[in-house]
Amino acid sequence: MGDLLTEKNGKENFKVHQHLTFICFWLYSFSAIGIYIVTQPFIELWLGKNYLLSGGVLLVVALNFYVQGMRSPMTVFQQAAGIFYENRFVPVAEAITNLIASIVLIKYLGLAGVLLGTIICTMILYGYSFPKYTFVPIFKKKVSVYVIEQLSYLFIFVLLFISTVVVSHFLDVSNVWGNFILKIVICLIIPNALLILLFRKSREFRYFRSLVNGLFSKNNS
Repeated sequence: MGDLLTEKNGKENFKVHQHLTFICFWLYSFSAIGIYIVTQPFIELWLGKNYLLSGGVLLVVALNFYVQGMRSPMTVFQQAAGIFYENRFVPVAEAITNLIASIVLIKYLGLAGVLLGTIICTMILYGYSFPKYTFVPIFKKKVSVYVIEQLSYLFIFVLLFISTVVVSHFLDVSNVWGNFILKIVICLIIPNALLILLFRKSREFRYFRSLVNGLFSKNNS
């Protein structure tokens, strides 16, 4: 990544960013959905129904997992470009915002409030630090391009999430082991099938597929 940035080719940098963001989106959206749907059956199987988490807590856990994962591509570029001085006050602002939001929200939402506070403080990175100090200087693109990209992925994530949850709700069995296995199968099939359907013709998907094919060909050789 450092060698790529030294060439100062905004177009090539942005292309790599798109590939990396797409891969992270696929992995973290799929995993976040799995966390939301499979956690309850797993806890019931492991500890029993008395230890199940509320739907609100699971929702915030899954959303926080997605949000933290989707910041990875920009963080990689930010660190590779050595953008530390310009960004020096952002961690402080994050910590203060996280503390205040968590203290306020925990009174009303409990554990979900703490995690929601983490999501809120992360918005400082998404809304200020990433576009101003990383996206625009490195990729030579307007902030609107960044906003549209992130909102588009978020919209698709919500679509995948709702679709998988609806299917999971209607396909339910009383047997604990059977229900656990069924939820895993649903999470493996529904979001991945929808992602393939939506992105099968995109440049990012072709790149992702070439990486997977290359990985399997190396293992078989």
